[in-house]
Amino acid sequence: MSHMVVLTTEGEDSRERLDRKHANDDRAGASPKAAMAILEHRERQLRAVFEEVREAVIFSDPDGENLEWNPAARKLVGLGSGDKEPKSLRRLSDIIRFQTVTGEEIESERWPVQRLMRGEYLKDEDWMIQRPDGSAVPVMCNAGALRDRNGINIGLLITWRHMDELKQIQGAPQETHRISEKRVEDQSAESALTKQALKKESAARASAEKELSRYMKELQRSNRELQDFAFVASHDLQEPLRKVETFASLLEEEYGVNTKGDALAYIHRMKDAAGRMRELIDRLLEYSRVNSGKAPLQTVDLGKVVQEVVSDIETYIEQEGGCVEVGVNAIIEADAFQMRQLFQNLIHNAVKFRGDNAPVVKISGSLQKTPAGRASEKEVEVAEIFVQDNGIGFDEVNMDKVFAPFQRLHPVHKYKGTGMGLPICKKIIERHHGELTARSEVGRGAVFIVRLPAAQPHAQYANGAAMTPH
Repeated sequence: MSHMVVLTTEGEDSRERLDRKHANDDRAGASPKAAMAILEHRERQLRAVFEEVREAVIFSDPDGENLEWNPAARKLVGLGSGDKEPKSLRRLSDIIRFQTVTGEEIESERWPVQRLMRGEYLKDEDWMIQRPDGSAVPVMCNAGALRDRNGINIGLLITWRHMDELKQIQGAPQETHRISEKRVEDQSAESALTKQALKKESAARASAEKELSRYMKELQRSNRELQDFAFVASHDLQEPLRKVETFASLLEEEYGVNTKGDALAYIHRMKDAAGRMRELIDRLLEYSRVNSGKAPLQTVDLGKVVQEVVSDIETYIEQEGGCVEVGVNAIIEADAFQMRQLFQNLIHNAVKFRGDNAPVVKISGSLQKTPAGRASEKEVEVAEIFVQDNGIGFDEVNMDKVFAPFQRLHPVHKYKGTGMGLPICKKIIERHHGELTARSEVGRGAVFIVRLPAAQPHAQYANGAAMTPH
């Protein structure tokens, strides 16, 4: 037996009778004032029905706002005379929760209200409503959209009837009890299966968490080993390298003029190799120290940082005959030193990997609003910066290689470097919970896209660095 309140949309409904009444009144010479009085009287009648009906009734606008409650609805959910009811379907969960008739908790997405908001219709469904005082009442629920005779959605409606009252009205308490018991048995069987599945899922989750913990310990051990390696590289490796460079210079100074044949060329090649080795070690140390930096967060103006970087490498840009255009308007929380590292590497690469034409680099960007990861979270601001060049570009098939340490797409004699610039950039951005991607075609330049959150999640920031005013 359905107790859903329905607006009549077919046949001769009250609106049509009222229209005919107005037409008759018009023919009888009724004034607009009299017609308005009729409408007001009819509204009072509908309001009285809404207030006196035994069913708990709530209805809203099509978007779930401007929620109206009748006294039976307030009483059913346990609201007192001084309590305020929610005025939006989305806030209904502030005062009540839904459970199965066996008292099982279920995810909110399966609650009647959420299903109604998704456009579903509910008919004679049994639920338990948990009230603000912790008590629970069994109800039969009906819900759906209210539509006029043209099929247009004019509102959303929910009705509840207390199951105990429903049994009395139906006059068949034994049958109702039998049906309820059958439903309870069915739902209990379903609950047992659900509990079994949840038990298996819980065991799998525990195993996954244990494995994750093992991986985390392994990662921490690897990080410590990397720090140890950085110390060895900075001292034990660089000291003999300095001696090689020193003795090569002494040989060149003392015997360079008198050296015959290929000996002088060998000395030069030895010095060049030692220089490249030193640069490689320096870049490797720089890469390993990205996540071990102790600098606190600051308020950083990325536009200002980019301008300063361009000024720092201005001589190099002029030597290459290039130009850099800057249009960045974004202020974020970040490690200021690493932001300089990031853009210096990106701009230097954009100028270095030039084609036949003079290099032109365009840097632009601003803060953008992006959707949050969960519906309960607000939108977040992200700085989106584009570094575009007219250089040689690359095939996007090699995208992973571009950001991998020591990987090169071009021979060192043509484009000098260690293959560590972009990997350092990527690691800096990952430390700041951002993203670095690129778009490119061979011979048509490249665009590197930097996305950095305007505010850092402080609790997760590497080394727990605190925010420092700039």
